Amino acid sequence: MIEPISLESPGISKTNATAPQPSLADRAYHLILDQMLRGSLPVGSVLSRRRLAGRFNMSLVPVAQALQRLEIEGLMESRPRAGTRVKVPTAQEIREHFELRQALEGQSARLCAERATFREWL
Repeated sequence: MIEPISLESPGISKTNATAPQPSLADRAYHLILDQMLRGSLPVGSVLSRRRLAGRFNMSLVPVAQALQRLEIEGLMESRPRAGTRVKVPTAQEIREHFELRQALEGQSARLCAERATFREWL
């Protein structure tokens, strides 16, 4: 019979069983995204992987992985010999964003009105 692994097994204790730490690429991703949201990296900014790596005190590889992830998500653009820049949204993308926001806010208001208790209305 196979015994289940216990947290009390040698080398594993309840006190050191923690969530895994984010990778350097994840950290770089969140640092870049945070700077974009704060306006430190405005729309249209050309980014230097080397400068970002120096700013974040990490190697080029996690920064490159983070930029690639942001490009896949549509937030960055990479062009050969032109570098990577924060993507400028098109008029269509802005329109779609506001249409989505309008639909979500309308649905949220409807659900609040339907589910609110008498006390919450006061």
